[in-house]
This record gives sequence, C-alpha cells and structure tokens, in this order.
Amino acid sequence: MIKSLYSTVTRKILNINPLKYSPPRRFLIRTLQIFVAMVRDATDGQLSLRAMSLVYTTLIPLVPLLVLSFSVLKGFEVHKEIETSLLLMLQALGEEKAKEVTAYIIGFVDNIKVGVLGAVGLALLIYAVISLMQKIESAFNYIWRVGENRSLAKRFSDYLSVLLVGPLLIFLSAGITTTIRHSDFITSIEETFALTVIYEFISWLIPWIVMAAGFSFIYMFMPNTKVKIKAALAGGLFAALVWKLMGWIFSVFIANSASYVAIYAAFATLIILMIWLYLSWLVILMGANISFYAQNPRFVKISRGELEISPRMQKSIALGVISIIGNAFYKEEQQKTAEEISVQLNMPILAVQKIISILEESSIITSNRQDPPTYFPAKPFDTTHISDVLKEIDNHGEDEQINPENISLPDKISELINELNKSNDKITNKNINDIL
Repeated sequence: MIKSLYSTVTRKILNINPLKYSPPRRFLIRTLQIFVAMVRDATDGQLSLRAMSLVYTTLIPLVPLLVLSFSVLKGFEVHKEIETSLLLMLQALGEEKAKEVTAYIIGFVDNIKVGVLGAVGLALLIYAVISLMQKIESAFNYIWRVGENRSLAKRFSDYLSVLLVGPLLIFLSAGITTTIRHSDFITSIEETFALTVIYEFISWLIPWIVMAAGFSFIYMFMPNTKVKIKAALAGGLFAALVWKLMGWIFSVFIANSASYVAIYAAFATLIILMIWLYLSWLVILMGANISFYAQNPRFVKISRGELEISPRMQKSIALGVISIIGNAFYKEEQQKTAEEISVQLNMPILAVQKIISILEESSIITSNRQDPPTYFPAKPFDTTHISDVLKEIDNHGEDEQINPENISLPDKISELINELNKSNDKITNKNINDIL
C-alpha cells in the first residue's frame, strides 16, 4: 500500500506542467521534480552499483593519479599543500585515520620516481589513470543517457583537461581553508563572537564555492555530450554541499565508532576508507544526475531502467530520423548529430542512437569522421523506398538461426503473414523524398 501511494504521488508530481505557473513557482516545481526523479533513480540501485564499481577502480590507480596531480600542482607551486589538502579531504575519516591514510599515500607518491620508471613504467602509469577516467566517463554517460564513449584521440585531450584543472580546484579549496584558519588576522578576531561567526561562515562558504567549481568542471567535461554551464553548476553546488554535510555526518557517526576497530582490527582503516570512497562517488554521481535533469527537464518522467522500444516506436523514430537527416541534406542545411536529432524528436538519445545504428548498418544513412559525427544519406533518398527503411527495422536482430524462414507455421498463418507484408509494401512504396 505504501509503495502504491509512493508511486501515485511520484507520478502526479512528475506529470505537473511547470510552464502553466509563474517563474518562481515554475522554479520550485522543477526543483521538486528533479529531486523526485533523483530519488527514483537512486532507489533503482544502478547509481549505487556504479559507485561501488568506481571504488574498486579508484583504489588501484589512486597513487598514479596523485602522482600526475602532484606534477600539475608542482607546476603551480602549490605541491607543498598536497599533504594538508589530503588531510582536509579525508578529515571525515577521523583525525587519526586521516593522518594514517595520508601518510601511506604520500609515502607511495614519494617512492614513485617518474624519471626512473622508464617508457614501459610511465606508459603503465598513464594507462592506469586513463582507465580510471574511462570508467568515470562510462558512469557519467550512463547518467546522461549517452550510448557512445569518446574516440581514443579525444580521450587524451579531454581527460588531460580534467586532470589539469580538476585537482587544482579541489586542492585549492582545501588550501584556502587551511590558509584562512591559520592566518594572523583570524587569530586576532577569534575573541570577538560576532566576527568569529562571520569568519566561520566565510571559511565554510569560500571552499564550498571553489569545490563546487571543481565538480562543475568535471560535470562539463566528463560526459561525452555537451553540458551547459548552468546545468553543470547546479550539479556542482549540490555535490559540494552534500559532500561537506556527508563529511561531518561520516566523521561523527562512522569514523569515530569503536565497533569498526573491534570487528575489523587492522583492516578498520581500509574498510572505513572504502566506505568513504563509496559515499563520495555516490554523491558525485548524484550531482551528475542533477546536472542531467537541470539541462533536460523533459526526461524527469522517464525512468532510467533498461530502455525498451516497441516496434511501433522504432518505426516512428526511424522515419523521424531519416526525415530530419534528409531535410538537412537536401536543403543544404547543417547536418545533425545524434544529440540534435534526439532533441528535435523529443526522444532519449539512446533510442535515437539505436535506430541510427540500424540505419547505418543497412547503408541507408552514413556519417562523417567528426566528433561527434553528423549524418547524411548513404544513397539518394529519391530511389530509397520507405518500405526499405521499415524492413530494416523489422528485420533487425535476425540471423541465420533465428529468422522467419526457420519458424514452422501452419500454411494459413504463413499465407496471412505474406498478405500483410504485401499490403504494407503497397502502403509504404513511396520514396523517402516524397515525405520530406
């Protein structure tokens, strides 16, 4: 009964049309819809599963990632703050455990001499970091409903941008906090209550804004799609805020719990670190979810479950795709990407990419080598029949073992199917250009 009531309330909230209301109410309704959609996505288990996967992926290349980040920070003359920054980032583990984990990480980083690694060692170091970034991109692409990862060449350029700017902003956030807390001016005003309250607020606000900027940068560049600054900033502000609150809750209720030490003994620090990494990745993925819905509010009604498209929908999308591609080509307009087609059709990009893949395999459309690719006719549309398109959609998934010719049907059923196919061919025997 409770589950049924929850489903009913959720459906009613998501079906509200915000455009019917004034701008302030519209903002509140959309915020509520995004929150409800985020809760729905969080409860289906996929975000949690991907966060767990990223914990394992993070532990292996953590040291190589810090080595590269350390090199970046060294170029900006802030590498001396890496230990203090790590302590602040891990303070949710508790003071003792944060110092212990930081000491281990710094020790590993110091022991890695990039100059003596050799070509193979350096290649493995970079591969470990790139594999982590690729795993993160896959998780973000899932959230953004993008079915294709970056090309190999684009991975290096985009990943390098994230590795250069992301760590700098996050460590800068921690460095600002340290600088503010240990400045002589702050020490002199600590005795004044009002100034102390203002100081506490500013010392919390500035690092939060810088951290939000770091998360926003990651949200803009990691998904293999164009993310608007406003949407990325919405996710970044949310992730930074929840990160701060989660750190306080974690340190109070989990890191200082004696039961973990009693149960796991020497492994307690590792277990707590893994829990912290899991919660951190979960918050980051939830922030990416906020960014997606902020940019694509029309998708709040669509569950993130496995995408199933009915045969009727596949045919409708296919005809819509060739119509958009044909009009752009024959009217000499700019050719469309899969994302632009999905926006124009008001369909999830995964559904559009699936149909585009079928049409490409059947040589009805083709693409260029741009990134992202744009699409145009593979053969003249004035000689391509609509029935050719629909047959390719109907026949997709058939192979030598599973196809209509191998199925045993009564004669009357076979005759009926043949008649239906002939009647459909008559209806759809127009050229594609006839419907453009």
